[in-house]
Amino acid sequence: MITRRRFALFTGCFLSGSIASKLGVGCVSVPLANFSLTAFKYGQSTLPESWAYQNGSKSRRVPISFLFYMIDTGKRKILVDAGCDSMPGFKMEHFITPVKLLHRYGLSPDDITDVVITHAHHDHIGGVAHFKKANIYIQKDEARLGAKYLKGLKVQTFDECYKINDFIEIKKIAGHSIGSSIVIIHHQDKPIVLAGDECYVRKCLDEKIPTGVSCDLKRSEEFIRTYSSNEYEVLLYHDFSILPNQNGALCLRGTPLCRTGL
Repeated sequence: MITRRRFALFTGCFLSGSIASKLGVGCVSVPLANFSLTAFKYGQSTLPESWAYQNGSKSRRVPISFLFYMIDTGKRKILVDAGCDSMPGFKMEHFITPVKLLHRYGLSPDDITDVVITHAHHDHIGGVAHFKKANIYIQKDEARLGAKYLKGLKVQTFDECYKINDFIEIKKIAGHSIGSSIVIIHHQDKPIVLAGDECYVRKCLDEKIPTGVSCDLKRSEEFIRTYSSNEYEVLLYHDFSILPNQNGALCLRGTPLCRTGL
């Protein structure tokens, strides 16, 4: 269960050289005061165990949330994934469209300056058309797969990695899909990893089991080996322990939004 303690505010020393070397040249660790991080939950459903992790049951199902995240640097509001307005094939509960959810907390699509799309699956890219003023960042192979969602938008593609600013980096993993990516926030205490669908449920990290839905199992296994380390704080997009049985917003770092969990 994710608790407030688990998401307590980080304090402590700057990144050591050994950790910084893994994060990419030119990245700077950021103090807590320089950003906030909020999880938005817009619905929940279930997933077969066999999708959630390797060798899971095809008949048993696990509950999942549908989430996206917002990084607020003060000058920029950066969504990491855009959610979707509907989810065909899934029985959704506590569903609200991402735009309506943002409105609940006093945000309009025009307030969003940037949107990172971790990969071109519908529940991550389906809502991106609402953010017409934002800069959109997506790996080039995923942009090709998601071209129908990106028409008329300001799109920046990349191959292996892309730096949004000095402390926010997008990195291609390509385990879940051909160009699927993660976002790394280089935080003072430890890097915060927004994992996209490289990992569906926390069991994968806790027990070092790769996801059951991979286009490249070796890359999925490498992701789990690397990011299950306690050197990273990994946040998932289908983690049911975030706001279970409701929708809303949960502040994970920095200043909370005015209301949560409504």
